[in-house]
Amino acid sequence: PPAMPRRAVAATWLATAAAVLALWAAALWLGDRALRDAAAAAERDTGNLAQAIAEQTRRTIAGADQALRFLAYRVEAGADPAEAGGHVRAALGRSDTVLQLAFIGGDGLLRYSSVEGAPAGIDLSDREHFRVHRERADVGLFVSRPVFGRASGKWSVQLTRRVDGPGGALGGVVVASLDPFYFSRSFDHLDVGRDGVISIIGLDGVLRARSVLDASSIGKDLSASPVAQAARAADAGFLRHASLVDGVVRLHSFRRLPGYPLFVVAGV
Repeated sequence: PPAMPRRAVAATWLATAAAVLALWAAALWLGDRALRDAAAAAERDTGNLAQAIAEQTRRTIAGADQALRFLAYRVEAGADPAEAGGHVRAALGRSDTVLQLAFIGGDGLLRYSSVEGAPAGIDLSDREHFRVHRERADVGLFVSRPVFGRASGKWSVQLTRRVDGPGGALGGVVVASLDPFYFSRSFDHLDVGRDGVISIIGLDGVLRARSVLDASSIGKDLSASPVAQAARAADAGFLRHASLVDGVVRLHSFRRLPGYPLFVVAGV
């Protein structure tokens, strides 16, 4: 009878539709699983990379800070800043990281710089890395945002410590100027893939160094970015967002530097 073929055709179509739906469900499940596996791999790889770079950066800053501590100790003990600074600079040897060692007097005037030919008496009293120690005695190590050095003539991140004078007054500030482009160059051999990026950012949200760094991005304020906000709340994390520097959407892992107001970001 005619009803039998119609039922057979309907059954065939239903079976076909069920098979197609099953195939789509399997494809979606596999796609979702692949996406989750890829995200897990990215989190693992970027996390390991961020951790390694954070440790490298911490050691670099700790080495410069050790030189600063010794210079501050010698100046507080009454040593001539130029003589003490010369000894510290000689001990450091040729450094790709430290552009300058300097001493700023309590009046804000440059008293010593390891940069050959740097003019003495430059007024640095308006610089944040001097003012912070004049206004507070308990700052410890201060890590500045990138500034263009008046003595070095180069972009630098200033590490500074206070030197106490008689009666606890400000006796001056010792300075180690770090080259932010040193960090950028050291990232060149790391494979983060196309459009991948590595950054060093302060907890104030200001960019200190980046694998792709130029005059337009150095010192950029990224405090509104999700990764900067996350880093202020946690020591480590993983998230996806578009960069405020170049607009590229990346998967980012971040790691804070223990003891320093900085964090490292690796993004793919």
